[in-house]
Amino acid sequence: MKPTIIATIALFAAACEHEHTELTPQCEMPTLEGDPPCWLKVENHDNCYIWDREVSNEETATWSGQCQAGKAHGRGKYTSEYVGNRDTKTAYGIGSYINGKRNGQWKLWFEGAVWSGSYVDGEGHGQWEERYANGDVWVGPVVNSKKHGLWEKTRDGRHTCYEYSNSKLIKERGLCRKVDKIR
Repeated sequence: MKPTIIATIALFAAACEHEHTELTPQCEMPTLEGDPPCWLKVENHDNCYIWDREVSNEETATWSGQCQAGKAHGRGKYTSEYVGNRDTKTAYGIGSYINGKRNGQWKLWFEGAVWSGSYVDGEGHGQWEERYANGDVWVGPVVNSKKHGLWEKTRDGRHTCYEYSNSKLIKERGLCRKVDKIR
């Protein structure tokens, strides 16, 4: 064999080994692509993973959809069990994965809340709605999985506007006005 072919095969083998070690629930390891390596093994599929930036080492997940090349792919239901406040909690969502990352419209249920919005390559992006058990409804834009821009909270018919930047509250703007809602 020529040296360049041998070098190419060695590089390919190294990349495959790295990809395998990349798919672990530890979120501290570096990856080739620069993503936070939060790959969580899907318990009900052999060698299938999903990507989530908030994976904890105590979290388990199942996926009702298909897996392709070792990653969740297509539409289905995701269910997660995790430890929260010393007891086990369950969350679930319905939507699509592409190469193990959420894409398109999703609806998520957890701890009495229902969130709905869209994902692009595993990141929340676009207009989102969050409904809570206490009746609060929050609506606003999300960029890279963070609240960003003007969010409106509705409680008991009262609409209050809040300004966010990278999920940090910048300013409570008070009652929303028509000009606020047009933005």
